[in-house]
Amino acid sequence: RLVKKWYKDHTVHNVNRGRSGRKPSVNTVENQERVRAQLNAEALMSADTPNATTARRNDLGISPASFSRIVRTIGYKPYRISKVPALAPTNKEERVRFSNWILSMTDDDLKHTVFSDESYFTLTGCFNKQNNVKYALK
Repeated sequence: RLVKKWYKDHTVHNVNRGRSGRKPSVNTVENQERVRAQLNAEALMSADTPNATTARRNDLGISPASFSRIVRTIGYKPYRISKVPALAPTNKEERVRFSNWILSMTDDDLKHTVFSDESYFTLTGCFNKQNNVKYALK
């Protein structure tokens, strides 16, 4: 291999030096300051801003993976909204009534009943929690 390299390049040294290998890191002090300033500005904005995370990444020109890496480096943690059902006092009565109905069923009735958790219902329409991320210091 060295002989071929000698005949081709007239040297055995790496002619690609400086042009090969790992690309320079995006996690620089300047980019960390830009992300920190953007997160601080986001804290002042309204919580109703749609797709705030995507807009932040596009404004800075940083890939999503690099953005997440920088956020972790500067000490922030991403938080996603957890949806929980709003329970009213009447819900408790309905749940007790449903439980009693299930307990009163015979084994034959239960064999012909299908229980599934495949459906996703919301009162306010569609909600994708992956698109709504808030950042806070750890």
